[in-house]
Amino acid sequence: MLKLSNVSVFNRIERISVDTGKHGFIHVLGANGSGKSTLLSVISGLLKPESGSIVINEKSIDEYSLQELSQFRTFLEQSQVTAFSLSVKEGLAFYSSEKLPLALEEALEVEQFKNSTLNQLSGGEQQRVHIARVLMQIWSTLENGQGLVLLDEPFQGLDIRHQHLLCHLLKKLSDDGNLVIISQHDLNLCQQYADSVWLMKSGQLHASGKPLEVLIPEQLEDVFECKIEAFTNDTGRRVFATALNELDR
Repeated sequence: MLKLSNVSVFNRIERISVDTGKHGFIHVLGANGSGKSTLLSVISGLLKPESGSIVINEKSIDEYSLQELSQFRTFLEQSQVTAFSLSVKEGLAFYSSEKLPLALEEALEVEQFKNSTLNQLSGGEQQRVHIARVLMQIWSTLENGQGLVLLDEPFQGLDIRHQHLLCHLLKKLSDDGNLVIISQHDLNLCQQYADSVWLMKSGQLHASGKPLEVLIPEQLEDVFECKIEAFTNDTGRRVFATALNELDR
C-alpha cells in the first residue's frame, strides 16, 4: 500500500525509504524532535517533501487531490484545537452523517458524553472524540479493509484502559486489511501490539522491522539516551523497564 523512497524535508527528516506491504499495525518510535510527526504529515499528503517519492496503492501521492486522499486516508495530528462550543454529537456529525459505529463506541466510549460540550471535557475525553471523528471520516473504507490510518501520538491523555482498548481496535483494523501507522512512546504497548516498528533518530529511520528485531535495549538506549532493560515476566511476555543512566542521576 505505501512505499517511501529517499523522502527528505529540510532539517526535519532525511532520505527515508520504507515499504510497508499491504496492511499492518506500525508503531513509529523516537525521541522528541526525531521527525515522527513530520514523517506522518508527509505520508498524509499535507506536507510536501523536498525530495523523494511516496507511492500509495501503486500511485504517486502527487497524483491524488486532497479530496481523493480523504476518501481512504485519515490523519490525527498531534495538536487539536476546539474553536467552537459544539457538543460531541454535533462535532462528530461534521465528519460523518452515519451513527457512531459500535466498534468505535466500544473502544472509545464517547456515547456517555455525546451531549456534552467538547471543549469542556477532560483532555483524555477530548482525545477519544478526536480519534472517533478521524476514524468515522473513512469508516466505510476501513470496513472494506482499504484504509490508511495515521495517528500522531493518539495515546496523549488516555488512561491505561483506553490505551489498550484503542490498541485492540487498531490491531483489529490492521488485521482486516487496513494500514495503521501511529507515533507513540510506550515500548510495552509497542511490544504487545505492533506488527512492525519504525525507530527514528535525528530525522532518519534508524531501524525498522518486527518488534523483536528493533526493540533491542542497546539500540533503544542509543536513541532515547536512558537506561532500558528487557525482562520476561511470568506469562512469558517481554516487558521493558526504563531509568536514567547512573551518570545522569
